Amino acid sequence: MSTHNVSYLTALIEQRGIELPGCREEIEGLTPWAVVARYDGTFEKVLDRAAARMLVSELQDWSRGLVIERQMLLPQAEAGQVDDEKTSAAPD
Repeated sequence: MSTHNVSYLTALIEQRGIELPGCREEIEGLTPWAVVARYDGTFEKVLDRAAARMLVSELQDWSRGLVIERQMLLPQAEAGQVDDEKTSAAPD
């Protein structure tokens, strides 16, 4: 398991039933930049910084949307739990 392996991390996200944005291939293409490019002096690829910035921006928007969606669902779920508790309580 590697927290720097983007392919592994995207697989974990999908296993949780979360749909990734349409740029999965580009996301996974970042894996070499997580470790090899930082620590191995023989890495010869060149990073397209403009494309990487656009991808990061897209991922930020996607993840922000997930957080907002989750925040909107939490109060509804909590209200449902309260209603369930009220209906299952013994009458006085």
